[in-house]
Parts: sequence; C-alpha cells; structure tokens
Amino acid sequence: MKNNYKHDYSSISDKALRKLSQIFFRMVGGREKAACFYPSYRHRNHSTKNADRAETSFYFTARPYYAAGFGHGLGSWRAGYIDAKVFDIEYAYYPMASTAWEEALGLGENEVYATELLGAGYKKVVLPYYNPSKDSDRELIKQIINSYEGKKIVFFNSEDQKNEGYSDEIGNDFIREKFWVSSARQSDRVLYDKKNINIAVHIRRGDVSTGLAEGNEKLRCMWLDNEYYVRLLDLVIEMIGADKPYSISLFSEGNKEDFSEFEKYGKKVQFVLDGNPQDTFINMCYADILMTAPSSFSREAGNINRNLKIASDKQGGYPDNGLWVLADPEGTLHSGTESRVREYINNLKK
Repeated sequence: MKNNYKHDYSSISDKALRKLSQIFFRMVGGREKAACFYPSYRHRNHSTKNADRAETSFYFTARPYYAAGFGHGLGSWRAGYIDAKVFDIEYAYYPMASTAWEEALGLGENEVYATELLGAGYKKVVLPYYNPSKDSDRELIKQIINSYEGKKIVFFNSEDQKNEGYSDEIGNDFIREKFWVSSARQSDRVLYDKKNINIAVHIRRGDVSTGLAEGNEKLRCMWLDNEYYVRLLDLVIEMIGADKPYSISLFSEGNKEDFSEFEKYGKKVQFVLDGNPQDTFINMCYADILMTAPSSFSREAGNINRNLKIASDKQGGYPDNGLWVLADPEGTLHSGTESRVREYINNLKK
C-alpha cells in the first residue's frame, strides 16, 4: 500500500469541472477577480426591505477540498468553521471526502450536517473566493449574506478558500476538542505503552521521494534527511536519561533499509511503514512527543495532539502556544527552545 498520505477523492466529473474552473480563473486573472461571475455576487444588490426576518435561517460551511491530501482537505474544512465565526453565522458540518476518515475522526458527532439542511429545503449559495485579510472583501461577503434575509440558506465557501489574516487556533481548538470527545476514540488502535515516554516520528517519503526522483525540485522543501530526525532523537533521549523508559515509533513509507540510521536505537524503535493512514494519524495524535514532517497531514496531527511537537522551520505558520518547538533543517532546535523541551520532558518523568 503505497502513497497512503496522498488521496484524491474527486470523480471524473469533479476533475473535469475543476480543470475548466482553473482555465476560467486564469483567463480572468485569478480567483479573486472572478467574484462578479458568481450568482451570489450579483444577488448582493437584492432588496431585503420586505423580507420576513423570522424566516431567516443561515448556516455556513465548507466542503473539504476533495482533490488534495487529507491534511489539505481538513484545512479547507476548518476554514468553513472559522468563517462561520467571523461572519457570526451558525456552522454546518460537511463530511470528510473519505468515509474512512469520517469514521476514524468522528468530528461530525452532534453537529448539524449541511447535507441534511439541503435535503430539508435550504438553498445552497456559493460565495466568491475572497481575501479575508482585506476589509473590502469581508464587507463584500457581508453584503452578499445580508441580501438573502428572509430565506433559508447554507453558504458555502468557494473551493479551497484560505484564511489568511485569521488565527487557525480558532479552528484548531474546535477540531481538537471534537476529536478527543468523539466516541470514535473507543475504537482507536494505539501502539503505545503508557509506561513509556512515547515518541512518534513522521518522515514524509512516498510522493516526495517519487517526485524528486523524477526531477521535481519544487518538492525539495518537503524533504528532511533521516539525519535531521536522528539528531533530534539523540537530544530528546539524552534529556530523558535513564530515569524513564521510552519508545520510538517511526511512521513513513518505503522499506526498513531506507531508515538504517535508526537501527542504532535497537528494540526501542518500531518501524510502521506503509501503514493504514487513519491509524498512523491517530497514533501521531496520541504521542507524548511528536516530530512532524513538512506536510499538512503531519501538521494536522500536531494540531490535534495535546502534547509537545517538534517541527522543521521549512514550513511556517505554526501556532505560538508553547507546545510547538521549531528546529532548523539540520535538526538543531531554535535558540531558547531547548530549555522548554527539557522542562516538558522533566514533567513527563515525574
């Protein structure tokens, strides 16, 4: 089972429509310049003077981006929740593109489903793509929303709408809470022994290895050498010392021979290669210490994980909440953060 961290759930018709949309957006100079072509944009001048406010019922949602990997899809799903808060509208849950992920995460428990609202007579209205950091764009969306007063509407974000300008922590807190209280946690297959300090290491290979071998150097930013993780592991193990047992779970793709640098840890390390992606993700969420890869899959697991995360500074935008620590591409922690890691580990040892 190869390339488990990359999923494309789109149908042939989805792909054809997406391709046509991409061509159209290029023709008009980008998605932000295509607002006037949306029916909802033209509706914004609709008078609501005689609208029955009592009949107004608005929800906001976003369809997880179906043509990308799971982590990317969860990011666009989270954008819908954030925007519901920003525009002060009730949030409606939209299911994951994959049934396997939907069942594994259990995020939809006790939520109002957008699909059920549509089946009950609510109208779907797709909003234009907009830049949430621009006051003028936010005002435009408010005008569009207000123009539907007196109706029952589920507002959909445009495909792959981003949330630049807003803290992802709004959505991260929601997802984290939903994940940990879900009844799906009762079925989790966790690999760890609670007596140990459990270290999870996620190394992205699969699609990146293939792409680099084919000469796609754009993927270089998603690659970290094995030595990067070894250097961090050596530092963490030194901090743990002999006072507390530890274990290392290495999650990746490929053959064990591709990770010979880790054999020096002997029985302390277990190699989980080409494993079930849902089980991999969930175990990353449970780890006491999670070393992430430059990928949205890894980042989303880190966002749900309530413990210490060590990430490469090859990617930016990590939450500044004390539980994320950054390292350079050689595996050296950023200045001033080593004491934070040591303090965290000392607390685990108590």
